[in-house]
Amino acid sequence: MKPFLFRNGAVHPFGIPLSHSWAAVGAILMAIQEYKIRTFIELGFEHGGLASIMAVRSRLLLFAYVGVDTNPRTDSDVHELMADSSLAHFVFGDVFSVDIIDYVKRQLVFSNYPKMIYCDNGDKPKELRTYAPLLSPGDLIGAHDLDHEYTYDDIKDIPDLERIEAEWLEDTRIVLFRKV
Repeated sequence: MKPFLFRNGAVHPFGIPLSHSWAAVGAILMAIQEYKIRTFIELGFEHGGLASIMAVRSRLLLFAYVGVDTNPRTDSDVHELMADSSLAHFVFGDVFSVDIIDYVKRQLVFSNYPKMIYCDNGDKPKELRTYAPLLSPGDLIGAHDLDHEYTYDDIKDIPDLERIEAEWLEDTRIVLFRKV
């Protein structure tokens, strides 16, 4: 059995289910801290556990969060957290639709600070290939469920991305890249 810190689904910050392990949550927050991310776009937020963390962060710091998903099945507490922050919101639609891609593209140009797109919807390799070209040099893109839903071989040939190898990513299912 995996130790508690590394089990997906064992985490419910603010009482809201999160489909990540504590180690994965820590890795995401370390990426935000280390690379001074000011805009975080999450593709696929399921119940809104990670969104709840980002909503609170957006209330305390100069930090924008956008969550994209097809189904508004999030916990009502997440919607309340979003309502309390002008820098955090959800958009509902297919992450591969032209409207959503254009919307994300517009969000990316609003900030001169580093941005991060986090792919956690249904087809991570396709999400990475679709959204990586929208990034500027220095921006990050990452995906959850590496070696569970896809392998590194499925994504290693995406142009202009440099893989980030860090101790805080070890023992997570997250792969992270920096746009070069």
